Amino acid sequence: MKMDIEGSELNALKGAKEVIRRFKPKLAISLYHKESDLFEIPLYLHKEFGFYKFYLDHYSKHQEELVLYGLPA
Repeated sequence: MKMDIEGSELNALKGAKEVIRRFKPKLAISLYHKESDLFEIPLYLHKEFGFYKFYLDHYSKHQEELVLYGLPA
């Protein structure tokens, strides 16, 4: 499940809670639209979906575009 939706990632994740629990998709979530995303999104995902391992990566020469990846354990 890839999300780069201009700051609405947390709301979309909350709306997809049951889908994520049921299907355990791989996750690629953008964390750079709002400063609070860097903390709120990983904390939410860890709390709601403890079966994931999370990784951060960056694929751009620009400072932004930080992505959180989640893989079901």
